[in-house]
Amino acid sequence: MHLVVGREDVPDALFSERLNLKAAGTCVALSRRPERASDLCNALLLMCLGDQPGFGGEIYQM
Repeated sequence: MHLVVGREDVPDALFSERLNLKAAGTCVALSRRPERASDLCNALLLMCLGDQPGFGGEIYQM
């Protein structure tokens, strides 16, 4: 990731979301949960209105 920090062609929002996803994945792993980073991302992206994101999705939302 250190190669991306100084690049102007990488949007800051994209880089920030990637860091958030990595941090959420680490928190879930420390909680000994089976979810992976792709599961966390899907938990939020595939939600319908009124759905609950589940434990991993809630961590990623923070």
